[in-house]
Amino acid sequence: MNFKTNLLKCMIMVGLCLTTLFSKAQAPNTTLVCDGLTKLLTSEVTGTKYEWYRNGVLIPGATGKTYNAPGANPGAEYTVVAINEHGCASDASDPVVVVNAPAADPKISMVINSTCIKNEVVLTGSGIPAAIPTDLTYIMEWRKVGSPTVVSTSNTLTLKNVADKGDYTLTITPVWRSKNYCPVTSIPTTVTIHPFAAKATISTVISGYQNEDEKRAGIVCEFNTVTFNASVSSTDPNITTSGLTYQWYKEGIAISGQTATTLTLTNVKSADNGIYTVRTKTATSCEVISEAAVIDVKARLGKPTISFED
Repeated sequence: MNFKTNLLKCMIMVGLCLTTLFSKAQAPNTTLVCDGLTKLLTSEVTGTKYEWYRNGVLIPGATGKTYNAPGANPGAEYTVVAINEHGCASDASDPVVVVNAPAADPKISMVINSTCIKNEVVLTGSGIPAAIPTDLTYIMEWRKVGSPTVVSTSNTLTLKNVADKGDYTLTITPVWRSKNYCPVTSIPTTVTIHPFAAKATISTVISGYQNEDEKRAGIVCEFNTVTFNASVSSTDPNITTSGLTYQWYKEGIAISGQTATTLTLTNVKSADNGIYTVRTKTATSCEVISEAAVIDVKARLGKPTISFED
């Protein structure tokens, strides 16, 4: 009998120990509140009066069934005691920890690479708070104004196409236990991407032939007229064919005054030999040089005389 009694007592003691260990292992319920806001806490037991405590200290004037609790970092612990009409108080509730989510301050900086080889804009986002409570993360989302689509979740956004021009915003959102809270969005940043200039194609027309043999040969002889025509064409949306200016070059040196789409050389001589190109340029100074056209003027024979014998 004594053995059974002792065994029962031991079992009860073990159960109490396990219960104590388990209760100590349980972390307090924790909730998140956005910076500058409060979290509504409600007593699940109805009384006629209540006492709310913050970190074990009675909160003056907090005597209602609910309490709007401000957050804190790393967190403030709240408990409540319910009192009935007889003045009898309940045990204190299990604590609830209210954690403050530091407010993000999204900002966008812009770097423009305006060369025609790599015409791109890089937006860089910042503004995630430095001190973040445990289990709290922040996500970045880039959007083009007027569209709900998230175009990037990185801290940078690179834009390369003319169609990408427009206004962009960065939204930073705290994420707590897989739930999004209080997003903050930056002011819009305007992005303008200029098109490249279309590269011109040069066609060559030779005129002023002195006979059909010259024409059939298709060569340039002295005193012919050579006309270079520059034309542009492109279906690439990042390349423009309108609003271009032109400049003709010989051997890489600009030919003064030759800024039309056509370059005409009359009465050509050996001094006109060389490599000719044309530069096309946009209003935003994006320029490109054409492939070369070459002139190789062939000398004519001297004017013959006719000899004869009487």
